[in-house]
Amino acid sequence: MIDALLRASWLAHAAAAYLKGRPADSPLVSPLYADLAGLSPILVQSASEEILRADSERLVQALSVARVPVSHREFPHMWHDFQLYAGMVPEATLALEEMARFITEHLTVKMRDHAAHDVAGAPQAGAVQSGR
Repeated sequence: MIDALLRASWLAHAAAAYLKGRPADSPLVSPLYADLAGLSPILVQSASEEILRADSERLVQALSVARVPVSHREFPHMWHDFQLYAGMVPEATLALEEMARFITEHLTVKMRDHAAHDVAGAPQAGAVQSGR
């Protein structure tokens, strides 16, 4: 596979610099080896022509096994980090719009749940708090 942005030789050099002698299967190095249970919903976007495509698929599988809500979308004919070209490449613009919707949707739900918890856990008017 040829990636427009990344080359295997560069990735090997970058991986060695990133690892600094640590094992590649350490949970501190890769989420694929971490305990993913309990994470918030995750959006994974991948590209059909990127060299790291299989890693994206493995991450989605690991998240699913850990019962983490995960949304995955692969963009055909795109390359690694194609999203950087939003405003110039239609698929990149679409990907950023999808990210914005995902974040907005999940933050809205989180804020609503947090507000409901605050209201339910708030002291009632006129109640006396002890311990202060």
